[in-house]
Amino acid sequence: MTNIQSKIDLLKQRAIDLEVENAKLKQIIKENAKRKADNVNHLAENAKVKIELRQAMGENAKLKAESLQEVKTRERIEKTMLDLDSKAFNITKKNTLENLLIRSTKRL
Repeated sequence: MTNIQSKIDLLKQRAIDLEVENAKLKQIIKENAKRKADNVNHLAENAKVKIELRQAMGENAKLKAESLQEVKTRERIEKTMLDLDSKAFNITKKNTLENLLIRSTKRL
């Protein structure tokens, strides 16, 4: 009878151990389900961020192109102003030389 009782006790202990293991596995399954849900949320957020990044890169490229165009325009304006200054200087120089020539011929 003690032999049968010890077998029963072993089986009861085994059942308790299996219930504990089952509870641990249920907890692991629950945690895994939460992680999977978090992963889905992270993937959705990642996709959203990628779209925003592409939009920002497009806007950045547009701004760079506009900036380059402004630089080119500014360079053309500066060149035109230098050309005008040079022409004005040459006209002034020519007028001054003509005036000097006129004055010197009047003295003669």
